[in-house]
Amino acid sequence: MSPRESAVSRVLPPVARHIDAELARLEDRIDWLWSLSPIHNDAMWQEFRDSGFRTLPPMRYGEKRTRSLPGLREELLALPIADIEEPLFESLLGEKQRELDRQMELVRLRDKPGFHQASIDLFGDVPARLRRAAREVMAAAAPGGALPRDAGLDEVVAAAEEELDWYRERWRASHRTWSSPTTSTRC
Repeated sequence: MSPRESAVSRVLPPVARHIDAELARLEDRIDWLWSLSPIHNDAMWQEFRDSGFRTLPPMRYGEKRTRSLPGLREELLALPIADIEEPLFESLLGEKQRELDRQMELVRLRDKPGFHQASIDLFGDVPARLRRAAREVMAAAAPGGALPRDAGLDEVVAAAEEELDWYRERWRASHRTWSSPTTSTRC
């Protein structure tokens, strides 16, 4: 028995302990963040670049994990939250159940009209003050010019060598301060 399981078994009544373990198991399987993260991003970027930056390619997602969500949701909603012995634990574990349900709903609504509202339901809305500040920053920002082209391999290698030289010199200088004359100062 792990330390967490031992602590949980001392504190939680039996039904609450069972539901807590089931919620933890379901949470591990839901993996909503992975399900909402696009895959093959390099290929999508290339498609976007090839279109002259005019056409956004469709987002692609790994579907393997999302196929099991309807069954996981059934398991989640079948948990006997109302049977939990203590009202405080019933409330806490019931809220965790609702959170996991909202995570699955967010995945279900991916690329659909209700996604934005489901996100607000799960995470909350942007505070009005922060929204105003962001709009002020955007209004005050001057339009940018074209970005310089990406650095090539030679430029990256030269910059890395320059940084390494700087670090080597600092190391040598600090090492000389601590070393006796017989100690090597090469890195």
